[in-house]
Amino acid sequence: MRSLLMCAAIMVVGWACVVTAPAATGATSNVDSLPDWSTLEQVAVRHLATLPDYQPGDLIVESNVMPMFDQFKQMGWNVTERRVIQRQLIKDADFIAKKFRTKKGMKFMRKITKYPDAFDRLYRMAALSGGRTLVNDLIAEPAGHEMIEYLTTSKGGENMGKMLARAPKGSQFNKPTGRIFTEKQLLTRLRECYARDLKASEAAE
Repeated sequence: MRSLLMCAAIMVVGWACVVTAPAATGATSNVDSLPDWSTLEQVAVRHLATLPDYQPGDLIVESNVMPMFDQFKQMGWNVTERRVIQRQLIKDADFIAKKFRTKKGMKFMRKITKYPDAFDRLYRMAALSGGRTLVNDLIAEPAGHEMIEYLTTSKGGENMGKMLARAPKGSQFNKPTGRIFTEKQLLTRLRECYARDLKASEAAE
């Protein structure tokens, strides 16, 4: 399996999609009388729990998240960074999202979610020339998750990532993409936005 990725690293000549977390926009919002963060967090967690076949740690996509913003607005929080956060979410039609909706893809997803930045590595891998074929091979291979473990937890995997980063537009292969892949990442991002909105609300009083 390692030889498969080594070969891909040497021969790949494609590009890698590098996405960094964008800065906050200047969007305005009525942030008076914001509900407590703990209440908003519970709403978000309960909403995701209603998704079919969902487990914490699974990939979340745009359509899973956007209804939350309407719920927040009804509760008194009009999320100022809504559009920025939306751009960080994975689109429903994204290659990785579609693969993870398959039976084998879901099984693979739940094996790799415990590894640090696993979805980031897979996302960057899929963007490389021939990367989608490699991702398909990893999903089809019963031990394919071990390659993601290798890439994300070992010195050899870090070096492999550096090799892949030498492909055209493959820089920062070992770095987070800035995308929101999981519930945990979403809650962290929302909490950051909430803190800024709360500070703005207090300053306006």
